[in-house]
Amino acid sequence: MGAATAFVAATIACAQQDIKKVLAYSTVSQLGYMFLAIGCGAYTAAIFLMVAHAFFKGLLFLGAGSVIHGLHDEQDLKRMGNLRAYLPITFITFANRLALHRRRPAAVGFWPRATSSTTPGPPTPGCGWSAS
Repeated sequence: MGAATAFVAATIACAQQDIKKVLAYSTVSQLGYMFLAIGCGAYTAAIFLMVAHAFFKGLLFLGAGSVIHGLHDEQDLKRMGNLRAYLPITFITFANRLALHRRRPAAVGFWPRATSSTTPGPPTPGCGWSAS
């Protein structure tokens, strides 16, 4: 159920044009990852993913609010472009957040998903364990 939630919500997020809806559906996708980790018995990894996601998503919503405010309440992604020139401080903030969230072992954002997807738990069918 968690994997299906993660996939469907991520697919819906890709089809949205409103910046806040994209962020909301990506949050639902991350909740799917958390439920997947819980279903596989990786409770600590799920909590770690939830806390890390909360901090990263908070930064994203602050940046999105800055973009919306800077564009005079425009939320349509099709009307946004070249924001680096118009909102340089927001661009630097987003770039720093992206550097932290990259899936590299040295970055903070690597560990939550790496632990939630590789932490062994009790044998649960559908989580990479055989049901024999």
